[in-house]
Amino acid sequence: MYLFRGSILRNFLGLILLIFSHQAVATNAQSEQLIALYRPNHIDQTVYLPTSKALIHYQLTGEADKPVVVLLHGVNASYDTYNGWMALGLANHYRVLRIDMPPFGLSSYDEPQTAQIQNTGLLLNELLDKLDIKTPVTVVGNSYGGYVAWEFAAEFPQRTNKVVLIDASGYQKSAPFIIDIATNPLLAFGYKLMSPCFVVNYFHRSTYGDGKNQRDPKTIQRYCDFNGVRSNRKAIAAFYHKNSDWQITSFKNKYRPTEVKAPTLILWGRKDTLIDPHDALRFHQDIAQSQVIYYDKLGHVPMEEDPAATLKDVLSFMDK
Repeated sequence: MYLFRGSILRNFLGLILLIFSHQAVATNAQSEQLIALYRPNHIDQTVYLPTSKALIHYQLTGEADKPVVVLLHGVNASYDTYNGWMALGLANHYRVLRIDMPPFGLSSYDEPQTAQIQNTGLLLNELLDKLDIKTPVTVVGNSYGGYVAWEFAAEFPQRTNKVVLIDASGYQKSAPFIIDIATNPLLAFGYKLMSPCFVVNYFHRSTYGDGKNQRDPKTIQRYCDFNGVRSNRKAIAAFYHKNSDWQITSFKNKYRPTEVKAPTLILWGRKDTLIDPHDALRFHQDIAQSQVIYYDKLGHVPMEEDPAATLKDVLSFMDK
């Protein structure tokens, strides 16, 4: 009976996507291959976090005496989503910590069931301890990474200098449609066996303001390959299942955006079809020291679509 609970449409579409996913190219790339292919010039490092039971891939660049900026990505992504900012010289101004947030990218949990949003703020705190970063950091987060950013700032105000939220999660009444489909048991079962590039492509085509016309095919392939890491598939399926209700009130913690005290910049693409652009104003209303910047032609990942414009605004905010 479990297979048929919930929306008939959701189950039907889940079955269709599962069928198509078997026709799509499913990658089984391993970490070493992906580093060689996509990060040949990066200083890609790993650290194990015993409390979080997670192996974290990260990149820490920039001079040690400069203020630290932490970059957090969204679901199905990796720290490479900020490649544009790095190419424009962000590390010339700040010490930059980019993280593959488990169970995405090359980072992984020991146990798939650990993959929950509520654990990620604690994970970031443990990582900062492990890397001996003692000064307050600026936390930048896109989408799911934005949720982690504001929750971390609320839970660890002493470790937070500033916050940048980019099309951040938190207020929507349900998960984005394609993630809701991914919680379907049929598709989740298939995801554990292989990475369906059809689903990854469909999801990421919807993240740009002008859809599939602007996204580089190499970027799509990178997303597909990183989602094909065998060790993470069960954890990704578990993540979707456990976090299918994305409202703030559904998460079992005591932190809310109203508890963020650090100065906060809220960036949002008006053509975001995954999270309502009106949510930017809700964050602005709830976070006392906040300001909002909209980008009329951009979508859910404005830092990928227009790294120059977004980085200019972020540097102006952080340099104050």
